[in-house]
Amino acid sequence: FSELRCGPPPSIRHGIVSHELDSYQHGEEVTYNCAEGFGIDGPALIKCVGGKWSQPPTCMETTCKPPYIPNGFYSPQRIKHRADDEITYGCKEGFYPATQETVVKCTSTGWIPAPRCGLKPCDFPQIKNGRLHNEERYRPYFPVPVGKRFHYLCNSGFVTASRRYWGFIHCTARGWRPAVPCVRQCVFHKVENGESPYRQIPYSQGESAKVKCYPGYSLPNGQDTVTCTENGWSPQLKCIRVKTCSKNDIEIENGFLSESDHTYALNRKTHYRCKQGYVTANGETSGTITCLQNGWSAQPSCIKSCDRPIFENAGTKNNSTWFKLNDEIDYECHIGYDNKYKHTKGSITCTYDGWSDIPSCYDKVGPCSTGKCGPPPPIDNGDITSFPLPIYAPSSSVEYQCKYLYQLQGNKKITCRNGEWSEPPKCLHPCVISEEIMERHNITLRWIENQKLYIKSGDYAEFQCKSGYRQTNTRPPLRTLCIDGHIDFPSCSIYMINSKDE
Repeated sequence: FSELRCGPPPSIRHGIVSHELDSYQHGEEVTYNCAEGFGIDGPALIKCVGGKWSQPPTCMETTCKPPYIPNGFYSPQRIKHRADDEITYGCKEGFYPATQETVVKCTSTGWIPAPRCGLKPCDFPQIKNGRLHNEERYRPYFPVPVGKRFHYLCNSGFVTASRRYWGFIHCTARGWRPAVPCVRQCVFHKVENGESPYRQIPYSQGESAKVKCYPGYSLPNGQDTVTCTENGWSPQLKCIRVKTCSKNDIEIENGFLSESDHTYALNRKTHYRCKQGYVTANGETSGTITCLQNGWSAQPSCIKSCDRPIFENAGTKNNSTWFKLNDEIDYECHIGYDNKYKHTKGSITCTYDGWSDIPSCYDKVGPCSTGKCGPPPPIDNGDITSFPLPIYAPSSSVEYQCKYLYQLQGNKKITCRNGEWSEPPKCLHPCVISEEIMERHNITLRWIENQKLYIKSGDYAEFQCKSGYRQTNTRPPLRTLCIDGHIDFPSCSIYMINSKDE
């Protein structure tokens, strides 16, 4: 064997030999090293035996699987990580990295250092308005692990959440609990210039109590509740004399007050309603005025109003639904029609007796036309009251009627003139008021117990807020009009005060 020699060692992919020669004697050895990013698989050293080399190793690419980090996360995320790849990891709330560095590297032995998240310990608790029991004794042992608890005391005037002067504070994964160990305790007792309870009632920080002041007195800014804060009652349990307004100072024409009180405190509102045919300046049937420092905010105003007129063979660009006294509407006749003054345009005025004229236009051909007409035109949700004929003589008329609950708009009678019928009326849809709709808006019908109702177009429906709710906005109002199947439903929102009964 000693005379048999070996040639150069076999080459391997991604690997090199430590010292390569052309020829090696029996018993000589060589060592393989892998390129960066690859690890050796098998013995790195091979030997020349009897003119042949022993089995060489292979170089395998160094990779790492995605790390498993309970209660943690990392980036970037890949299916496979190669040697020297780096990731940055972090921990969820309540946990912290177990390594000093949060950047770890993929190596041939895995992730270095190994990413791991542990429970975050608790530092010494800073208890506002309280302290730990024997805190100087325990201070050197902080921080402490999750699960530890300590006995604590609250300062005078403060209590725990269970309304005691002492309790336990716990170290949890989310920090110290309770988060606010000591809260203010307020005592509801004597109310200056107001009704006081028969006994002292304790309230905790954040709770509210209702205050009843004597007539002519009020809490600041017209409030009627006080709230227990860290600094005590806000505002203080003191009712101050306030400005009042008298019912005798109210002058109202064409309307009446809805309330019987004679004296009103500052910022209090009183409601009034207008008589039939009159509305407020905003077009409502009712309004409010407020008691201010200088007296009532305004005098109630009920002005004469007119509903939108019905146009016959005419139209207008004015889309208003109501009009106040002396308002005018300009109208224009349809093509082929003029008004009784032989004009294609006209105007009417809202007066105390209603509209000054009827906005009607007539066929220019007149009743002397000899043209005959076919069957009257059909209308949705309505029909003529007589049996239809195939042909109608000039100047013949028919009348329409609507289905039950549908409201006829326009002239119910049409006439055959010059071979054409005058414009037929329309049947306006009724409005459906259902319990489901009212439930969505937190309202109920005010005067009717039935919770499903059909009303005609042009009629009003009056609602009220459900118990414990109040109106969100003043528009749409609680009394609203049905217009061709559509109602603007008012909405109410929940109204709650965190208070205790006396």
